[in-house]
Amino acid sequence: MAKLERQSNLELLRILSMFGVLTSHSLTAMYDLHTANFSLPNEIRVYIMNASVLAVNCFVLISGYFQIKQSWRGFVKLLSPCFFYVLFFSLIAFFMGKMNIKEMVIRSIFPLTETNMWFLITYFGLFLLSPLLNTAFNAQDKIQRIITLICLLFIDVYLGYMHQSKEITIDGYHLIHFVVIYYLGSFVKSINLKISNLRLLWGGYFFLVLLMTMFHMIKMVFSPIAIVYSMRYNSPSVIFVSLFLFILFTQLNIKSKKINWIASSVLAVYIISEQLVINRFYYGGLCYIQQNYSEWTVIVVIPCILVLFYLSCIFIDKMRIQLFSSVEITITNRLERLKGILFSLIGRNLR
Repeated sequence: MAKLERQSNLELLRILSMFGVLTSHSLTAMYDLHTANFSLPNEIRVYIMNASVLAVNCFVLISGYFQIKQSWRGFVKLLSPCFFYVLFFSLIAFFMGKMNIKEMVIRSIFPLTETNMWFLITYFGLFLLSPLLNTAFNAQDKIQRIITLICLLFIDVYLGYMHQSKEITIDGYHLIHFVVIYYLGSFVKSINLKISNLRLLWGGYFFLVLLMTMFHMIKMVFSPIAIVYSMRYNSPSVIFVSLFLFILFTQLNIKSKKINWIASSVLAVYIISEQLVINRFYYGGLCYIQQNYSEWTVIVVIPCILVLFYLSCIFIDKMRIQLFSSVEITITNRLERLKGILFSLIGRNLR
């Protein structure tokens, strides 16, 4: 997958991005943030949501920065946790009576298309498309890359977001948006930015998220502001602040094996959190706490639950890797042999 070498600064951003995904899903489950509620607690939640909604774009920017190196190993590492966790949690749901045998079998055989994991489906599409994107980007000079980026942003933001063309993408839940952000990440790597004043960058980031929160307040009473701001992944504000945060992390100098170790399992957090059993019990539990306890209790307890759940998912995935890494290696090696045989047969027929 998106890997030349493990750079702990961007691996830390990957960890925080997945925590942002978990946070945004939790906030969405507990609250309706798109209301004209301008109380301080609600605006704090909106601020956190605005910081969290950058997560998906940052995740794809990282992939573009390193450029996905398509291989059977990457293919297996991307899909094996998907198949494992969907099968595992579907079996649990079946034995709990939450799913019939037909649903369990279909979800287990087609975990990408028969579940709600839109991010994984779209990222898998990006994985398959990556050789073409890498070749196109690497063949261009700087001017051509800038022109291509302008064209891609015009398609994604102007036609998709501003004009709500569903044929393209109205909210960023689409391969087209991922291609745009991937290309943007590759462009950042190519220009090799060096910024020394990190305090200014951090201050700028927190100010921009505050500005997004103010835009949210204005949008609640003056809806046309949505043309500039919304929490959709392809809105101009979200793309800009995501890029700003990503550039900030490219300037950090961090080396940590622990960060790299944790980051290698963050995709499992998303997969586990999207399973039917987890959805009902985890998010249902958060909603129960939010509805039955005081605001201060929620403020203290919910972040602790988020961190505990996140770390638990990482721990579970590390156990899966320990148990099934040899199986993944065997599958990868056999796919490589099969590729060699097919290429050999094709080569003979072409002579």
